[in-house]
Order: sequence, then structure tokens, then C-alpha cells
Amino acid sequence: MTENPVTISRFAYYYDALSLILLKGVKHLPVMEDSKVAGIVTLSDLLRRKNENVMKTVQKIEKADRDSLPQIKTGIYDIIDSLIRDRVPIFKMLKIITKLYDRLAGRIIALSISELKRFAAAMRICFLSNGLKRTWRTVNAHRSGPFPGL
Repeated sequence: MTENPVTISRFAYYYDALSLILLKGVKHLPVMEDSKVAGIVTLSDLLRRKNENVMKTVQKIEKADRDSLPQIKTGIYDIIDSLIRDRVPIFKMLKIITKLYDRLAGRIIALSISELKRFAAAMRICFLSNGLKRTWRTVNAHRSGPFPGL
């Protein structure tokens, strides 16, 4: 059992729960009432109830390959439209969209590292982006790729 789990009040708004799940990276969010667990909510519960587009976009990000990356943009734009229609406060909207873009950037980095492993020799690389922490990795690859001198 997790010590000091992330929880939410039974009286919190839908997007408060969605933001907590996305920002804290939890899979199950205990719902509290009078210091007691009143239930548990998951990302699937929230998205099924409100908007399947978010869930589909998150799944597309996690499974994206080089060819399917451009399709994710449309999904994120649909989510933004939905958040605006639902009159979600801008600060919460920005948190949700930032988390989606961070996941997307993480997937792009993973795909890039995979490509580098196929074609480059061992090297240190760095990916920097606003909102993302610096990521240093050493990519070990064979030297018979198109860049054998690296």
C-alpha cells in the first residue's frame, strides 16, 4: 500500500481529478469524505464519463511511431476544444495540455533514441525542452550504421 497517497475530496471538480491523475502520474485516486475513503476513481472512469478523446489521445501518444505522430496533433486540438466548451479554468486547462505535450515529447525522445541506436555509434546526447527536465543518456549502438566514424 502506498504511504501518503494522492487523494481528492468527494466535492472536487471533474477536472481537478483529471489534473491530479495526469500531473501526479497515479493510476488510482482515492476519493475522500470526512477523512475516510468514499471510493476510488481512475483515469478510465473519468474519461469514459466525460470524453473518450482524451483517453484515445493518451493511448495514441503511448503507442505512436514515426508515421503516426502527426495524427496526435488533431487529438490534442480536439481536447482543447472540449476543455474550452466545458469552460474549464485556463490554469487547469494549461496543466492538462502541458502534461499531454510532455508525454508526447517523452515519446518523441524514446523514438529518437531508438533511431540513434540503429544508426549511430555510442555517444552522449541531450534533449532539452521548455517544461521538460534535461535528459542525458548514452546511446550504445553498433558502428556499422551510416555514420561509422562517429
